Amino acid sequence: MSVELITKAGYVTIVLPDPAESCLSRNNIDQLTKALEAADRDPTIFAVEVCGGKDTFCHGVDLSEFADEEGFDALAASLLSVFTVLATIRKPLFAGVNGRASGMGLTMLTHMSYVAASSTAQFSAPFVGLGLVPEAGSTALLPQRMGVPSAFRLLCLGETLNAEEMQRQGLVSKVVDHDPQEHVSDIVRRYVRQPTGARETTLRLLKQTQVGLHERMAVEIEESRLQLVTGGTRELLHRLVKRMRRNEERAVERGAA
Repeated sequence: MSVELITKAGYVTIVLPDPAESCLSRNNIDQLTKALEAADRDPTIFAVEVCGGKDTFCHGVDLSEFADEEGFDALAASLLSVFTVLATIRKPLFAGVNGRASGMGLTMLTHMSYVAASSTAQFSAPFVGLGLVPEAGSTALLPQRMGVPSAFRLLCLGETLNAEEMQRQGLVSKVVDHDPQEHVSDIVRRYVRQPTGARETTLRLLKQTQVGLHERMAVEIEESRLQLVTGGTRELLHRLVKRMRRNEERAVERGAA
């Protein structure tokens, strides 16, 4: 599946692949980077709405991409590119979260200006349990928003937090009892109707709090590389990928029976 870019009046909607079909591939990550860059360059676009799956927002990157020894350098470059654009884009990012946001599905939310979540949404960052280091500058951004104790629960212990707790911790802007994507679309349209100069200047000043984030992103990716090479992470991921594929094959066999 591919990342889709839909242009609307004053903003764009970027549609991620449905997690029910697949996790993000390196190709998807590159597509997301290009879509964000195109939105940032377009003077007629004032905001970006990111849309995940209907029942699950995003499970993050396919584990087989990390397990691929020959392809990790290319994956690392793709990840650093998309995270850099997420951190530096001059347009605000909005997202509505249904179901689970995990891995990159969570870390990309740390760069959003506005996140709405359904009351049943769940958030997790299972990097450490997979032998990887959290990404996208989340090791800097989440402690700033949540405080170290809560960030420790999420990043180091891999705990799953619900929407109300994430709202209290500052990652979720609003918990809604209806479709969060519909709510976000209403917020985006309200945002783009405001006076351009004041709107864009205020956003630029808010983003200046993220100075130095690029360096942290590069360190996070390099630390994951070291774990893959020396920490036994690649072997762990190979086992997990094989288990997942066996489960998928059994599900197909049961469905065919």
